Amino acid sequence: LYLLDTYPNSFLARDGFAREQAIQDIMFANATMHPAYSKLFFISHLGLNERDINRAFGVAATFINQLWQVVETRLSGQDYLGGSGVSAADIMLSVYSRWGSGFPVDIEIGPRAQAMINRVMAMQSFQTALANEQLQKSE
Repeated sequence: LYLLDTYPNSFLARDGFAREQAIQDIMFANATMHPAYSKLFFISHLGLNERDINRAFGVAATFINQLWQVVETRLSGQDYLGGSGVSAADIMLSVYSRWGSGFPVDIEIGPRAQAMINRVMAMQSFQTALANEQLQKSE
């Protein structure tokens, strides 16, 4: 929030209800969706037997899927969580959406949420960040 308030951008409304909603969306992404995905990383390092790890992954995936349903519902009638323009929360959720692919889980992202993710991932700035991420991995 500090960075969004400090540097000019279109990812966070400056005042009113739109700002409050944007902050709520950021908090949802940061304090709810992020920890849900983090459980997948945690589970993978527990040293559980295969049956227990698969069960734990299943429980985590069920919760993540419920959260994506919340996003799907919020996107009813609008392209982004904040309405017609991309927000910081949309970008955060798009990043998290990529994390499930590294685990044996079935993450179900609805069509509206997937369309939002696709639009965010098509942004030049997002593509640049992905390219930089790949460069860092190859070093």
